[in-house]
Amino acid sequence: IARTEVIGGYAEGSIEGYRQSGVVSMKRWITAEDDKVDDSCSQNEADGPISLGASFSSGDDAPPLHPNCRCVIAPEI
Repeated sequence: IARTEVIGGYAEGSIEGYRQSGVVSMKRWITAEDDKVDDSCSQNEADGPISLGASFSSGDDAPPLHPNCRCVIAPEI
């Protein structure tokens, strides 16, 4: 539970920081790239960079997609 909540807070804070920076215009979903990665998370990563205001294929704006999700969000300049 703690990992999932921390990732959610980190992702929300990161996206807000990206918006306020005035430099970052896109975001990217990054998985752990191992055999434990969920198919939906892999699809979100395959979406590549998307607009900060857009949602990934799963309909989510940022990780976590599910409990124990280990994905992160990254800026694209």
